[in-house]
Amino acid sequence: MLAAGLAGGTLSEPAVAETLLKSGQNWETSSRSLAGALVLKVKGKTEDVAVGPATISDAKAFLWVAKSSELRNLQVDDVKLTNLKQEGIRLDGDATGVSIENFDFSMRDAQDTDYPAGIILNSGTDILIRDGRLSGFRSPTAKGDYPQGDGVSAERGVSKLTITGVSASGNADGGYDLKSSETRLDDLRAEDNYRNYRLWGSVEAGRLESRNPRGAHLWAGKGADIRIAEFVVSSDTDAPILQIDGAKRVQIDHCVLSVPEGTSTVSGNASNAELILDESCKL
Repeated sequence: MLAAGLAGGTLSEPAVAETLLKSGQNWETSSRSLAGALVLKVKGKTEDVAVGPATISDAKAFLWVAKSSELRNLQVDDVKLTNLKQEGIRLDGDATGVSIENFDFSMRDAQDTDYPAGIILNSGTDILIRDGRLSGFRSPTAKGDYPQGDGVSAERGVSKLTITGVSASGNADGGYDLKSSETRLDDLRAEDNYRNYRLWGSVEAGRLESRNPRGAHLWAGKGADIRIAEFVVSSDTDAPILQIDGAKRVQIDHCVLSVPEGTSTVSGNASNAELILDESCKL
């Protein structure tokens, strides 16, 4: 197995320890501490790359796929990132066939960065995120400022995204903030995010679990077309089950609710949205 290690020792900020991944490479490393460093980067035409196992602490970010890249077949497996300063993985380029599995990404206390996230997807297609945990991604905010920080963030340039077996907790904004198309979700957990699920695109979901959001269990944005087979909701506060803000359609086939008396099923502006809610979802 070809292994490209990191420069030894702890690097002083803002120095960058960067390994440029090559086609056909299998990259792994033992536990390393990297103060303020970017660990891996993909540029240009790259294919058939495997990353992991790896355990990294104190990095700025783990893996960036540059805008100039053309990436085919990337597998990230068995990676643990602790005390991240900004983000775990970012896809900016032309990426097809990406899997991120068996992972645990967490951020240190709120950092001076605009948009922290565990996984940021700005472009790409045929992406699988499976069996992992994302926690504590948050930027410092003054009173009244909008909170920033997501577990998974996907923009409109992303399609055919599947997320399954993942938990997102303690993030400043969305556990899952997804504008992607042809999105499939199943066996997800979200807890103690501002909005546990923040969905904008086309989404087909199996079982989603939501606990104790600070703002809403599910926020459905402009143009969202969402169907959920089972929505399991519990909270100690009166955060609404659904917050509608321009959604096209929201359908929930079954709910399991454990929420305080007075909790709203729907809040926001739902006048132009098609809502198809099972009786089990109505309070």
